[in-house]
Amino acid sequence: MIVLRFFFIAALVKLLLVTDRPMLCAGLYTTLVALLGLFGLTLGFGSILWFLLFIVVRFGLSLLYFSLLSRFEGTGLWWVILIMGLFLGVV
Repeated sequence: MIVLRFFFIAALVKLLLVTDRPMLCAGLYTTLVALLGLFGLTLGFGSILWFLLFIVVRFGLSLLYFSLLSRFEGTGLWWVILIMGLFLGVV
């Protein structure tokens, strides 16, 4: 599961570099997280309200991440944001 998230985030960063649309990348990432979370929800690991709150927070954080990557593209800070986001997104 962790390897899947790592490669998906890397693909979304590539998509961001091509399209420069952070909202699209954040939406796709949140969709993947929601689909993976639904599997855990059906097994009885939480309530639907906590799940929805988790999805909203995850979307906000991923939008911030992809927006920062878009803003600092071409600078040294871009690499710092990329590595921190990959680490935090996978965990």
